[in-house]
Amino acid sequence: MTVSVSVIVTAYNRRDYLLGAVSSVKGADEVVVVKNFKDETIDQKLNELKVKSIYCEDPRAGTFMTEGISQSRGDVICFLDDDDMFAEDKLSVVRNAFEDTNVVFFYNSRYIIDEGGKIIGEEVLEDKEVKSDDIAYLFRNRLYFNSSSMCIRREIIESRLEDLRRIKRLVDNFFLLSAVSSKGTVRVTSKKLTYYRLHRSSSVQLTQDFNEFTSRRIEYFRDAIADNEIMAEVFEGKARHAAECSKEMAEIQRIIAEGKRCINFIWCEIFTLRTLLYANLACLVSLFLPNLPRKLMYSKYARRSS
Repeated sequence: MTVSVSVIVTAYNRRDYLLGAVSSVKGADEVVVVKNFKDETIDQKLNELKVKSIYCEDPRAGTFMTEGISQSRGDVICFLDDDDMFAEDKLSVVRNAFEDTNVVFFYNSRYIIDEGGKIIGEEVLEDKEVKSDDIAYLFRNRLYFNSSSMCIRREIIESRLEDLRRIKRLVDNFFLLSAVSSKGTVRVTSKKLTYYRLHRSSSVQLTQDFNEFTSRRIEYFRDAIADNEIMAEVFEGKARHAAECSKEMAEIQRIIAEGKRCINFIWCEIFTLRTLLYANLACLVSLFLPNLPRKLMYSKYARRSS
């Protein structure tokens, strides 16, 4: 039996790239757009494309996703942020992966593009299939990042929608931990099947102002702490452990971003040795020079975004 695929496209306060994202989806059994605005031109085009459009005012990303998933019907659900795009052959690769009934989660490599759509980089993982509870591999390779690069089997997420609704930001983590809690495998492909866009209003927000950067990071980490608390509450076993580790790391990053002295040190197998050394060294330095770690954090960010 052919695997049916639904694509959930979410747009919050952004119009510029939405139609481009929807148009990039080729071969889906259905496309569902969830957005918090009404726009005559966009709505007319979505109607012409036979795209189901859902209006949602709730600012929580989890509620957006829940609305889309609950009104979709595919065996497999793929996600697409309004400012990202799919490669033309993405869904054919996805269907092929999920024909293996053991696969519960799929993750692809991606191109990085700028505001105009020019390719400025790429992030590539090796072809691999791992057990869904291999949290060390899943987190060290950042399979929690960018929902536009992930697809999940419906049955894995459908029973968790009321918990998903509570998540403010970290829906990507929630999807991955839902897979971790299942008994199956995760398929990773080196094929670059997503175009991930960097711009000022993207989730990785670009700014050249130090104060703006730190205030955004503080807000993000506070939300990450709260979301991980929810996930540690609703998941069990290795998934709960991963959420608890992620919460610890977010607490350290918040303290560093605030320019305070950090007495929290962390050791958890879901992080790479480099990440652990960086976090613990930042805490150590902050005891003597509390502002230095966040200045170094900003300098690193500024170099990467320039």
